[in-house]
Amino acid sequence: MQTALKQERKVDATTKLILLPGILNIGQATDNDIKINEPGISQYHARVVTYFRESFVIDLGSESGILLNGERVMKHSIKPGDVITLGNHHITLKAPDDWFY
Repeated sequence: MQTALKQERKVDATTKLILLPGILNIGQATDNDIKINEPGISQYHARVVTYFRESFVIDLGSESGILLNGERVMKHSIKPGDVITLGNHHITLKAPDDWFY
C-alpha cells in the first residue's frame, strides 16, 4: 500500500512531508513508515490517513500525545501547512504539486 506521506528528508527535529493517499504510521517500532527513536515517542505513536484530499492524524494511545499546530489532539483533520509535533519532532505537511487550493 502506498504511504500517506512522502518523506522529503530524514526525520530529525523538523521534517516536511507530502500528503499522499494511504496510511502512514509513526513511532519507535521498526515496522513504522517513519521511525523516531527517541524517549517520549511510543512504539506506535501516531497514524496519518489520507484518502482523496481528506487527511487525518490519529494518536494511537501514546503517553506523550501529539500536538497539531500547538494543540493536543487525539484525532483531527489535517491540511497542508499544518504542523504535527511528536516529542521534539515537528512534521510540516505539504500538498502534492498537482493539488490546487
